[in-house]
Amino acid sequence: MELSVQNIEVSIGAKHIVRGVSLRASEKQLVGIIGPNGSGKSSLLKAVYRVLKPQAGMVHLNETDISTLSLRETAQKLGVMSQINEFSFDFTVEKMVRMGRTPYKHLMEADSTEDTKLVEDAMEQTGIDALRDRNYSTLSGGEKQRVLIARTLTQQTPCIILDEPTNHLDIKYQLQLMNIVRSLKRTVLAAIHDLNIAAMYCDYLYALKDGLIAGEGKPGDLLTEAFIRDIYEVEAKVVFDNCGRQYIHYVSCLS
Repeated sequence: MELSVQNIEVSIGAKHIVRGVSLRASEKQLVGIIGPNGSGKSSLLKAVYRVLKPQAGMVHLNETDISTLSLRETAQKLGVMSQINEFSFDFTVEKMVRMGRTPYKHLMEADSTEDTKLVEDAMEQTGIDALRDRNYSTLSGGEKQRVLIARTLTQQTPCIILDEPTNHLDIKYQLQLMNIVRSLKRTVLAAIHDLNIAAMYCDYLYALKDGLIAGEGKPGDLLTEAFIRDIYEVEAKVVFDNCGRQYIHYVSCLS
């Protein structure tokens, strides 16, 4: 499934946050959105998955304008892992993960054997089996993050939105999660904070600054020392190993 965003404008109150952004994630492509804090990454994604209503622009899944779909139909096509949020009611980890099957259920419909298998597989993949009976509110930030990605995996959608998926995770689980995402072979649009993660896993990048697309391209082409300096206002050294893998090292100006 292809995801396309066309001329999206988002304002909250008098603040113009996203300014005519267009981007595309082709089928089975992992596309990253990078940029400094406050650049509009999360607001853009919220407009894509219909939490924020854009003032202008359209989002298409293949040829379908997403605004013409019911929320249930949207949830069957577009899985979302937002940043960690709290809930009015507390649930166990297993129940949280099972919520990923909700878009396919009628009221009071019981889980099927297939549902249960998807839940078990997702908890195993994300390493949260031992947490299944814990309440979500008692978990650490990293554990909550893994529960949310497990819930998204059970949703089994052809397109996935990830808002800073490696936030709160230690290095082991950052790499594990991104390896899982790559292995799914689905269309993924992800806001990514860590440029090394973006370079390692993304097929294509869009950089946001002040609500505008400041650059786009393959990681090896886009993430130059000059571009990083311009976007993030920091000094960095960009190197490639013998296998062509890209690494970004930040340079401290402190003596």
